[in-house]
Amino acid sequence: MASIQKRQTVSGAPAYIVKWKTPDGRHRTKGGFRTRKAAQVYATQVAAAALNGQAFDPKAGQVTFRAAAAGWLKGRHDLKPTTLAEHTRALGPAAATRRSDGTTLSIDAVFGAYPINAITREQITAWISKLTAAGKSPSTVRYKYHLVRMVLAQAVVDGLLTTNPADYVKLPTEHNTTVDDPTMFLTAAQVTALVTETPWPYSIYVHLAAWAGLRAAELCGLQVGDVESGSLRVERTVQPLGGELIYLPPKTKGSRRRVPLTDATYSLLAEYLAAHPRGKEPSAPLFPGLVTARPAVLDWAKPLRHGTFYHIYHDAVKRAGLPPALKFHALRHTYASLCVAVGIPPLAISRYMGHANVTTTLGIYAHLFAEDHSAAMHALGAAQHAPANSNVVPLRPRAQ
Repeated sequence: MASIQKRQTVSGAPAYIVKWKTPDGRHRTKGGFRTRKAAQVYATQVAAAALNGQAFDPKAGQVTFRAAAAGWLKGRHDLKPTTLAEHTRALGPAAATRRSDGTTLSIDAVFGAYPINAITREQITAWISKLTAAGKSPSTVRYKYHLVRMVLAQAVVDGLLTTNPADYVKLPTEHNTTVDDPTMFLTAAQVTALVTETPWPYSIYVHLAAWAGLRAAELCGLQVGDVESGSLRVERTVQPLGGELIYLPPKTKGSRRRVPLTDATYSLLAEYLAAHPRGKEPSAPLFPGLVTARPAVLDWAKPLRHGTFYHIYHDAVKRAGLPPALKFHALRHTYASLCVAVGIPPLAISRYMGHANVTTTLGIYAHLFAEDHSAAMHALGAAQHAPANSNVVPLRPRAQ
């Protein structure tokens, strides 16, 4: 426990010193504080370090945030390669986004050159306010904040800081995740029109997105052997990393799954595999890579990079007469709406879509599961006004 003692300088002005004992039992003293408040701040830092079994070193926190972030990234061996790459981009200079006034609000631009012990809660709060004012979504703001907080939390663990200045910072509230935009849900006829306008073999890719509900990375990760009798096995995704496409596990444990297929979809896949140049090789990519989009040059030895397919998709959307801004992910939403329309229970839909739990499904598609209970409520109202000779006995409050 650190203590503060008041002394007087030669001139008679008050001065304060802090005394404490280090974890190894040595007594230490630090003087030169002009005010009790300044001495108390130092004493608090000493006490916080002692709680972690560390000796307080005021020079330790002079390392820059950029260096602390680099050290934190090197130690994150627990992260998926894609997540680590995303964090590296967000913390690096390449993530800088310029504002109209020429400044940038990227993490590195705001905090990179600062010593971590100079970063304050007020500075972090002001940065979050500027991100929000610049139109960044709550999820983006929260992601950037949590990266800063994790880097500083590691600095606390390593003894470079005694407290985390990112703690107790107010964040913008996440928007409702419910998807209720009608343009995000296509009818079966609209799906057919889009599939028809998409050139082979990517017409099959679009068909599966709407009738099997796979994410784009999961579709790209499909292999010939994943097509089974009446179902589709989701075992992996394809993600770009360091300029190359690599196979990775699905997004969550629930993402590894079997998705039942309609008879029409399975027949379409069977025909496709019969024409597939490597249709008898289980480990061959189900959908070929696209070397160039215009004209389309296919590479059946490599999986599809979804981004290169987008030119083909946008052209097909226009030809099908659908809204030009229609996102590919809308086909996954369409799958959910088609499942609800035929009466598939929410829990089953959650499994087919690879959601972590059914709560996620209900949260995103709450309005699709809304039922019309007006008939039941009408019957309930009728029971309240049943005739006297009926067998309905009104409930009365118990006498006190």
